[in-house]
Amino acid sequence: MTRIGNVLYSAGDVGEAVAFYRDALGLPLKFRDGDRFAALDGGGTTFAIAGAEEDVTGACPRSRSRWTTSRR
Repeated sequence: MTRIGNVLYSAGDVGEAVAFYRDALGLPLKFRDGDRFAALDGGGTTFAIAGAEEDVTGACPRSRSRWTTSRR
């Protein structure tokens, strides 16, 4: 069986994204590096948020967002 191990979400505003996924959806925050990067616990899947400075998907600047996943 294939499982999703990581989800990477590129966000223009890491703080706003963390607030939504932590406070509104209840995902526990694993760690955060200011406005560069954050990781939340999605119950067996790490949900990562990358700001424009750490964006590896090419989705940022602020006007766009994009999802990337990896399997394990």
